[in-house]
Amino acid sequence: MHGIGKLKSLQGLDGFYVMNEIGYKIGELEHMNDLRQLRIKLLENVKDAEEACSAKIYQKRNLMDLSLEWNDIYISNWGPMVEHPSIPETLLNICDPYLDEKVLDNLQPHNSLKQLRIYSFMGARSAIWMNNMNSISNLECIRLEGCLEWQTLPPFGQLPFLKYLLPRDMPKAKLLDNKFHGNGKGCLFPSLKVN
Repeated sequence: MHGIGKLKSLQGLDGFYVMNEIGYKIGELEHMNDLRQLRIKLLENVKDAEEACSAKIYQKRNLMDLSLEWNDIYISNWGPMVEHPSIPETLLNICDPYLDEKVLDNLQPHNSLKQLRIYSFMGARSAIWMNNMNSISNLECIRLEGCLEWQTLPPFGQLPFLKYLLPRDMPKAKLLDNKFHGNGKGCLFPSLKVN
């Protein structure tokens, strides 16, 4: 929807498609501070870190559920990730892993966030804010899917309220290194639910 940023009192947005056109840039989200649920798609269309920052996700105190999605072309064109341990050569021409990392760095949510989903992120590292437990201390659910190059997960084991950790199609990720569980300090996954 062109110019959706004018709907400043909107509480749910299940599909903001980022495009390189006026009225569809990620900055449209800047003043939408009443959002409780937000799903941003086509993040590969964000041109630089400053543009990502213009959304001011960190100011959205009411935001409980955030989904950040890059293009999922790899799913439809490349099949199961088990067969593709790294980014296929043709995808390297489409995506910019370094830019993905900078964009994610600048989409830091407010620490009131409960659910975080990240899809098709092609960076090799997590966002800087994900390694600061105070920034994400209230998270209850984290879903990471199709993040093919992501190598080391943040110390999610230290999150006091985390009930669900759902990594999928992340062939290079190391789930249980010392950093992940805080070097043995405190209780690991105090709220995690096992099915």
